[in-house]
Amino acid sequence: MRLFVLKPDNIGDFLLACGGIRALAGEAGEENLLLAVKSDVAPLARREFPRARVMALSIRPKTKGRNTTASNLAACVPLLLRLSVTRVDASVALRDKRTFLDTVLWLAPRSSRRVACENSLRRAQGGRWGWWENAVKAWFRPLVLPYPPAQPGAPSDLQAHRVVASEVVGREIPGADIMPRLRCARWKGGDHWLCCPFSSRPSKDVPAALWAAALKDCEDLWPGGGLRLSGAPDQAERLAVFADELRAAGLSLPVRVAPAVALEEFPNELASAGLVLTVDTAAAHLACAMGAPAVIVASRKNEGVYAPYSPDGRQVWVMTGQGRSWREALRPEDMARAVRRAVG
Repeated sequence: MRLFVLKPDNIGDFLLACGGIRALAGEAGEENLLLAVKSDVAPLARREFPRARVMALSIRPKTKGRNTTASNLAACVPLLLRLSVTRVDASVALRDKRTFLDTVLWLAPRSSRRVACENSLRRAQGGRWGWWENAVKAWFRPLVLPYPPAQPGAPSDLQAHRVVASEVVGREIPGADIMPRLRCARWKGGDHWLCCPFSSRPSKDVPAALWAAALKDCEDLWPGGGLRLSGAPDQAERLAVFADELRAAGLSLPVRVAPAVALEEFPNELASAGLVLTVDTAAAHLACAMGAPAVIVASRKNEGVYAPYSPDGRQVWVMTGQGRSWREALRPEDMARAVRRAVG
C-alpha cells in the first residue's frame, strides 16, 4: 500500500504526529510512504523516517500586508505537478487546520481514497471556509471524519491521528501506539539540566525570574553540570540575556549557553540532559517523544488539544491561566513541585 501523508506544520506538531505517521508506515511499509512536511522540518523527518520519501514544502508563515497564500502556492507548483501524476492508494491529511493550499496539496495525488478529520478552521471561521469545504466534498468525495474529543492523557490532536490512521489501515489502533515516539534518538540522561525557554511566540515564554525562583526551591536537586540554555541559532543573543537575568534573580546554579546545533542534531543534545525545562514549544514534544524527564510550563489555551500528555509519566505539565495574563497565575512553588516530581 502506497500512502501520501500531508503534515505541513511546525516542528512540535510534526513530533506530535510521529506516532500516527509510524502507525501508517508500519502498515504500508516505510519505503511506501510519501511524507510532505515544511522545509525546516524535513531534515528531522528524513532522520526519523529514513526509508520514506520526504517532500519539503516551501511554505512561509502568514505575514501582515502580504498575500502569503499566493506566494506559497506559487512555490509549491513544481511539487503539485509531480503529485498530480503520482498514484497512491490513499492520500492522508494529518492537519486539521487546513488552509486552501493544504487542501490543494491533499487532493493533488491520484488516489481513490482521501482521508482526514474535519477542518477546524471551518468550525472557527464559519462561512469563510464552508463554501470551499463543501465544494471539495462534492467534487472529490473525501472521507472527512469527525474531529474527536480529548481523553484523559490523550489530547484531541493525538486522538485525531489515531482516528485517521485507524481508518486508513482498517483496524483500531491502540492509543498507546499513537503516542509520539522518536526512533532516531532516546533519552540517556546526564549531569546537567537543559532549559529551552523560548517558543515561536513570546506570549508562550516564562520570565527568567519565575524560572530562577522555582530552581532556587530545588537547590538540593541541582545537577553537578549546572544549567545549559538552548534554542534556535537566531536566539543566541536572547539566551545570553536570559542567562544574565537568571543570575540577577539570585540563581547561583552555574548557567551557560549551549552552542547552537542544527534541528536534526538537537535530539542528541536533549538526550544527554538529566532534565528538560521548557515551555509550549518543540522541545516539549521532543522530550515526550524521547522519554526525557521534563517540566513543561504552558497556558491552558490549548489544553485538551495539544497537551497535556506523557507517554511514560516522566513529563510534568504545569498549565495555568488563559489569555495574555496566564503567567500572572503561575506560581514558582508549582514549578518547583513539578521539578521534584520529574526528577523523582
